[in-house]
Amino acid sequence: MDIHTTDRFVTSGHDGIPLETTVYARKDSLRTVKAVVSHPYAALGGSKNDPVVKFCARKMAALGIESWTYNYRGATEFYSGHTSWTGAAEQADLRSIVEAVVAGEPALRRLIVVGYSYGALVSAAVVQAERGPEPRHNARTGAARPGLDERERAVDVAYVLISPPLFPVSFFIQLGLGRREPEIALTRGFVGDRIVARNRRLLVVVGDQDEFTSAAKYDRWEAAHRRHAVWADGRSSALAVVHVASGRHAWDYDELTAVWDGHMRAFSL
Repeated sequence: MDIHTTDRFVTSGHDGIPLETTVYARKDSLRTVKAVVSHPYAALGGSKNDPVVKFCARKMAALGIESWTYNYRGATEFYSGHTSWTGAAEQADLRSIVEAVVAGEPALRRLIVVGYSYGALVSAAVVQAERGPEPRHNARTGAARPGLDERERAVDVAYVLISPPLFPVSFFIQLGLGRREPEIALTRGFVGDRIVARNRRLLVVVGDQDEFTSAAKYDRWEAAHRRHAVWADGRSSALAVVHVASGRHAWDYDELTAVWDGHMRAFSL
């Protein structure tokens, strides 16, 4: 099935800058499920053109799942502003993309939020907005703030985090975000507790040869979260962690294909 791409802009609720997006879709894409894919750290060259981001978007689009990729601020020379010091602006960028996806499809019932590397940190942090309604405008700028309205809370959200950097790398690339708001940091139990506590499914894909986070550290993280990874009503685990023995932080096509065929495809359906 042919996949077509559409480029468009979405206004960030943080400060009103236009965010560049590329939407991957089939002509007969499903209306009930969509995906958003977030890229690695823009200051280190990350963008929506990252091979892992494009791979995930194309694979899900081939299943009939319209997939949105986008550039964080600072990812390109034009329009996108600058990478923030705290990660708060990037969270607002992602929330703005999610809001655009949800608002544009009344039939939507399920959203898959995928993040790779730094994008995994931002994707995990954004779940904090699921606590409930929040003020919708920034008191200083008047811009819309992250928060869920009734329409968004009716959508089932699942998360795929690929190569999420753990402490201390997560601290340095967030530049203090974990220190200022510890519940947001991956390293403080946030991912397992917050996502699973809201009955959200979570798939984490890690490489045992990751240059930024060791296999042993991922093992400890998984063990610490496994006891929380059950549905509120006692059903089977909402957390799945896939370890790829040869996987590094930068994935090659064959490894990604194996992960997709073995795990991500079924998770997406």
